[in-house]
Amino acid sequence: MKTRILFVDDEPNVLSALRRMFHDMRTEWEMDFAQDGPTGLAMIAEQPFDVVVADMRMPGMDGAMFLREAQIHNPGAIRIVLSGHSDRDMIMQTVRPAHQFLQKPCQPEELKAVISRGLSLREVFLDERVKNVVAKLDQLPTVPRLYAALLDVLAQEDPSVRE
Repeated sequence: MKTRILFVDDEPNVLSALRRMFHDMRTEWEMDFAQDGPTGLAMIAEQPFDVVVADMRMPGMDGAMFLREAQIHNPGAIRIVLSGHSDRDMIMQTVRPAHQFLQKPCQPEELKAVISRGLSLREVFLDERVKNVVAKLDQLPTVPRLYAALLDVLAQEDPSVRE
């Protein structure tokens, strides 16, 4: 079964760019795109998503408000903010409903890695009760950088002992 990902952004060009950036992931991901929070929530009501990625600044319902609602209606989803705005007050608004905050422009590989890490963490918790508890957390624990770097080196075809 494919991973279901919802991207929410009021900028059509951003949604088009995301669609193009992740075109190669279409065999693994089922991606949907919404131009505002209410549309995204309607999509969640139809069928839950594994990952929800939202812009912070949107007219009407901003990203923090959308993610708070998504947390209630789709508690098992990994919630990510992808925003071009980085003022401190705005970031503080997203601390509670988002598991991760990424700044635009974001490299496709970075967003893929964040999604993959979140999904890997989620898979650890197969019990539905545990998943729901974790989904209600304000933030996901992060893997220590050294451990992640070691895994990257070990994943290479021919890792060196020196690395």
